[in-house]
Amino acid sequence: MDSLLLAARKYEELLGKFYVYTLENGSTIQVYFAPGFFHYLLGLQKIKDIPLAVKSPENSTTYLYRNIIKGIIQYGCKYCRPFCIIPRI
Repeated sequence: MDSLLLAARKYEELLGKFYVYTLENGSTIQVYFAPGFFHYLLGLQKIKDIPLAVKSPENSTTYLYRNIIKGIIQYGCKYCRPFCIIPRI
């Protein structure tokens, strides 16, 4: 299975979940998982020079996630080959 797809499938298990971590000093950290945040975990928000990553009306924040799930974007595909830093699983 493609590395990006495998990561997306694992992320899918977390969708809609909300975690609150309370630190010893009383501060809290809140974590919420949504499809639109997936590209941040991959570091793809830094890519600005390929059409799939540039935000526009036709590619919302969930665009990359949906196309990874569909198999359109894969590890080493022509769109992300220069940027793939995820080791193969």
